[in-house]
Amino acid sequence: MQALADGIMDAAVARRGNDTTLPQDEGRAAFSARQKAAVSRALDALEQAPPRGLADIGAVAVACALGYLDFRYAHEPWREGHPALAAWYAEVSASPAIARTAPPEA
Repeated sequence: MQALADGIMDAAVARRGNDTTLPQDEGRAAFSARQKAAVSRALDALEQAPPRGLADIGAVAVACALGYLDFRYAHEPWREGHPALAAWYAEVSASPAIARTAPPEA
């Protein structure tokens, strides 16, 4: 589970840097598409077996990765295709340990 969360973060952060700081060309667009697909595959895998609570580092890492997606990719909603994962995240994101880390509302 931690590896899936790390993969989401690796792909999402790389994509963000590529999309926001570099001029876009065909190669960079292909790179971004590969990173987006990697995130999608990881979300699909987590949907099949979502974490339970925040009992281990894997669950905490998944919560952090989903929070990052909400923060940096709010325009690309992930919840619609992942209802079990979304329900888990709604539950754990209300816990004080996770809620304190949420960015301030704009």
